[in-house]
Amino acid sequence: MKSIRAKLILSILVITLLPVAPLYFVVKTVFEHSLEVGFNSDVELALENATALSSRLFAQYRQQVLNRAATLAQQRELHDFFSGRRRVDPEAFLRRYVAMDSVRLVLYHRDGTVLALAQRPQTLKFPQLYQSALQPPDSSGAPWFPDLNGERRFIAAAAPAGGQGFLVLVKKVDAQFLKKSR
Repeated sequence: MKSIRAKLILSILVITLLPVAPLYFVVKTVFEHSLEVGFNSDVELALENATALSSRLFAQYRQQVLNRAATLAQQRELHDFFSGRRRVDPEAFLRRYVAMDSVRLVLYHRDGTVLALAQRPQTLKFPQLYQSALQPPDSSGAPWFPDLNGERRFIAAAAPAGGQGFLVLVKKVDAQFLKKSR
């Protein structure tokens, strides 16, 4: 009786362990390879380079918007508008001088009141600019980036125009760029 029980237990053990052994080695090999890829220096270097490239492209994108705002602020038409010599249709001004999509142009008096506003397209919801964000960081008269309270989907650039006011150009960041930069 004892030998039959021992044989039965031994055969059950072999039958249960037989499929477990190959499965153990397969799981072990897959796990080792996934760790190897996860801690691979080439992969880490590629991720660092992609992050650096994305940051550099975003900085270039911001600089383009800032340069466009500075160029717009130098337009004679705006200087005449702020000095009271001419009325400006902001929609026509936006069409004429800004070759960007998803953009908003706001003309402010130096005290921060809105004088004119235009945007393309009309349905796009732009972030709210608060009075504190509209103050230039210094008195040099250089263009600056107003704070958008952490809103990453938009870039805002402000530039003084003619000493009587300033303009703010807000550009929506391309959705594909945002998706790739995450």
